[in-house]
Amino acid sequence: MNNTMRDLFQEALQSLPDFIYEMNPNWEMVYDYVCEQIKEDELNSDQISKMIKVYDDAMGYSEAG
Repeated sequence: MNNTMRDLFQEALQSLPDFIYEMNPNWEMVYDYVCEQIKEDELNSDQISKMIKVYDDAMGYSEAG
């Protein structure tokens, strides 16, 4: 992943909680949102795992450890 793509992905992750709070999206909507933000059709497993963490935190699914 080049720096521009990495930067776009980081920006998408940073904006994701606001998107989640405003839209109350399902997982497919979240996936599509991030793909749209980084201008890619698919995400790799590392990107997906980072998205899951942000999604779970924003949705309140994460347990304080």
